[in-house]
Amino acid sequence: MSAANYARRYCQIGMALVPTARGHKGPRHRGWNDPANAITDPNIAYQSCSLHPDYGLGVLLGPSGLVSFDVDHVEHTRLVLQHFGVDLEAFTGPRIVGNPAKFRLVFRAPSQVLRHRTLSWPRQDDPRKTFALFELRAGNVSDMLPPSIHVST
Repeated sequence: MSAANYARRYCQIGMALVPTARGHKGPRHRGWNDPANAITDPNIAYQSCSLHPDYGLGVLLGPSGLVSFDVDHVEHTRLVLQHFGVDLEAFTGPRIVGNPAKFRLVFRAPSQVLRHRTLSWPRQDDPRKTFALFELRAGNVSDMLPPSIHVST
C-alpha cells in the first residue's frame, strides 16, 4: 500500500496528520502543532502525500485522541517500571518498531489531560549528561507513523 493510501486511511480512522520533511525526526514548519493546521480530510491527506512522496507521516497526538509510550532504552525502562510493580511486557496495543532496540506503544488517550513527560537518566561516562529512557507523549506533539522511515533508523 502506498504512503498516500496510508495517509488516507489514517484520516478515515480519526487521525490528524502533520507532514514531516525527509531527513527530520518531526515536523518543522510554522504552526505544525496547531490542530487547525493538521490534515484530517482523507482526500487532502492522499493528495498531500502524493505531491510529497518523500515526506513522512506524522500524527498530531492530542487532536487524534492518542498518546504514545516511546521506549528509547528497553532494559533500563523495564528496570524502572519493575521498581513500581509494572511489567513492561504486559502493555498491549499497537507497537511501532523501526529500530529493534526501541519501540512505541500507541493508546487511546484517557479522558483526563495528560502532558508530555520524559524520564531521563545520567550517562555512566558523564553523569552531567543524560539520555531518555522513555517518554509519555501526549498533547499537541507528533509521532511518526508507518510507512515513514525515522531519520535514525
